[in-house]
Amino acid sequence: TVLALDISSAAEFLKAAGDSRAELLKTVPTVDLFSVNLFFEKPLAQQQPGFGVLFPRGEGVEPLGVLLNSFIFPRKEKSFSETWIFGGPSPSDLPNWSAQDFLSRIHKVREWVWGKGPQPQDIFINPWPKALPLYGIELEKVLQQLPLEQNDIYLVGNYLGDIGLNRLFHRAKKMSMEFS
Repeated sequence: TVLALDISSAAEFLKAAGDSRAELLKTVPTVDLFSVNLFFEKPLAQQQPGFGVLFPRGEGVEPLGVLLNSFIFPRKEKSFSETWIFGGPSPSDLPNWSAQDFLSRIHKVREWVWGKGPQPQDIFINPWPKALPLYGIELEKVLQQLPLEQNDIYLVGNYLGDIGLNRLFHRAKKMSMEFS
């Protein structure tokens, strides 16, 4: 069995399977994320085609970043969409924010990056509780002790130190070659 789940779901699955790795994974702190999808008629003239923008901590910008979906996946949608990511390790009242709370913060950053623009035609807010491990010393200690295979259950996920689709793909490819 190849277990390709987030760290919290993997821990729950392993616990139900009686796998001792569950207790190790539960010691890793996690962070909550919120994705806010906005839909516009078209991109702003100032938005250059690209993947998106990451905002470094310490710059006074609340979102972690924005994905410019319509540039990433051309021809997928008739409208232009952006996915704004909020969250991280700092405690916050994000779960209590209204759509207007998210929009006002996004509008401020959009204006700072691209200038004034129209209001979105639609908005979807998606909470992702315990979405990612906190990449820190606790995770590193767990990774030093964590077997990737035990009881015929193999682990794959971004919590194993492989961040990004390319690294996840290579780990999965390597694993599939071992099964051949």
